[in-house]
Amino acid sequence: MTKQMYTLGLSYGYHDSAACFLGVDGQIAFAAQEERFTRKKNDFAFPVNAIHAGLKYLEISTDQIAKVGFYEQNIKKIARICLLNPDNCHELISKRLSSDPCFLNPEQEISNIFENIQYANCYPHHLSHAASSIFLDDSDHGLAIVIDGVGEFDSTSIWTYENGLINRVGGTQIPDSIGLLYAAITSFLDFRVNDGEYKVMGLSAYGKPEYAEKIWNLITIKDDIEYPFVIDQLHLDLTGNSCLLYRDSLQDYLGINELRLNNKKTYDDLTSGEFEKYANLAASIQIVAEKMVRHVFSLSIKAYPSKKALYYSGGVALNCAINKSLMRDFGEINIQPSCGDAGGAVGAAFLAHYEFNASNTSCSSFHSSEFNNHKIVKPAQKQIAYLGASVTQESANKAIESKCLKNYKCYKTTEQMVSDAAKVICSGNIIGWVQGRMEWGPRSLGARSILASPVGSETQAKINQAIKFRELFRPFAPVMLKSFYKDFVHSNEIQEPAVAHAYMLSVVESSQKAQKHFPACIHVNKTARIQIVDDNSDLEIALLLKGIKLLGHDPILLNTSFNLKGEPIVSSAEEAFGTFWYSGLDYLYLSNYRIGRDSF
Repeated sequence: MTKQMYTLGLSYGYHDSAACFLGVDGQIAFAAQEERFTRKKNDFAFPVNAIHAGLKYLEISTDQIAKVGFYEQNIKKIARICLLNPDNCHELISKRLSSDPCFLNPEQEISNIFENIQYANCYPHHLSHAASSIFLDDSDHGLAIVIDGVGEFDSTSIWTYENGLINRVGGTQIPDSIGLLYAAITSFLDFRVNDGEYKVMGLSAYGKPEYAEKIWNLITIKDDIEYPFVIDQLHLDLTGNSCLLYRDSLQDYLGINELRLNNKKTYDDLTSGEFEKYANLAASIQIVAEKMVRHVFSLSIKAYPSKKALYYSGGVALNCAINKSLMRDFGEINIQPSCGDAGGAVGAAFLAHYEFNASNTSCSSFHSSEFNNHKIVKPAQKQIAYLGASVTQESANKAIESKCLKNYKCYKTTEQMVSDAAKVICSGNIIGWVQGRMEWGPRSLGARSILASPVGSETQAKINQAIKFRELFRPFAPVMLKSFYKDFVHSNEIQEPAVAHAYMLSVVESSQKAQKHFPACIHVNKTARIQIVDDNSDLEIALLLKGIKLLGHDPILLNTSFNLKGEPIVSSAEEAFGTFWYSGLDYLYLSNYRIGRDSF
């Protein structure tokens, strides 16, 4: 019997390490971030645990890996480090080499792990990002935009795709980086770079853009797709020489001191005046970043108006508020759900699967060598969100027995479990929900979630303070059936949900009805980062929403990630038990089991 062969895509070394497996049919078979297994948030280590998890889930061995793609080119990264950090480049490179022996020649070292490798390649960081969204659909031509902090040198890049040919047609390089500019203000606001940017986005809704003009004055906008903007470094340090990404003079220039809470306080401890001041700065960088991103999109679409599909990836593509603006003016956009560095593993897997190689020495043009005339069959992906492993009833039962739990309930069918959970939620309880395959990307989409009724604003405070132990200003998101979308959104919104709304990749303005009845999942600026679930879906979260509806309630729930502050989303039954125990959740629904506070 012939063994089925797979392509493996890898991203690791900076942050958000991940592994992705593609089948011979070009469909994503498995993808997961390393952090879910090591419990180190944004883990950058070689994703050995994610690889093992994929091999186990697919029931294959290492000799069934035929192709490998790596998401960036390390030699160019070394060149950038040496060029921009001449005084401490030796220390930076030595530190990297000590923790990553594959750094200098990853394709060779990775090939040594898998005995039947037929093809291996390292791709430019931004090309991997672009491919991660390009290959989500079956369109034969399109325009891909990548915006992040930095890859090797690129910080913004614009790519065209046509029948197996991918060309870079414009962009910017470090230090002219939207992602690093946003990260600099993230650092100024005392949030962790590469992790706290979403908090800045949430905080921005509480402020007014009083500092936007000063930040905007540091930027020179150019009507040139080959290099759309330049950022003045007088008060910034976006080269990487400083971990803060800004100079001390930025405080005098803005007229505001950097915030340092020293892990002893949170934003909840600030005075109202202090909170308002820093919220104003968050609002300022949000509006500046939006103007810059919109400029890149406008230039790109003006230059290539005939491209059928529009793709978007890179860490900045996680900014839901900006995405709302883009979708309003430019229409449907295909966004990779895991559009940060983890998503590079998906792009690298696609590129290796179709054997893309550079067409020129500048690595600005790539073609697939596997197909005649460079035309490839590009199937639409059947699944792009739920790509991890499941917690099976068998593994849940073993975990329960190992913990010697009592007073738990086991349901004979999923329907019984869902019906009971719906009743429990409608009675005012907050539950942990671990059902089906784990989500791919940073957002919980109803597989590893904390769920509650969105009715009543006290629910938000309870989850923030007693369950997730996080700042009160941070909003929660709603998950709803597609049929309820028009009831929830304002009449100004597009009246049919976009693809991005299925993956919490955009916000919407809420209706007056929604603001009145569902305050727990609506932000202070009346928007919500929604997740739409198809009414005909057989996902457990869809069945639960339909169960809520059968009880006479609107098919909508408050949905937030199943984790405690500072931790990755839970993956296993044991992690679900731990998070449940240390939080104020009322019940845990794990596979076909219900565990209560009295089960321990």
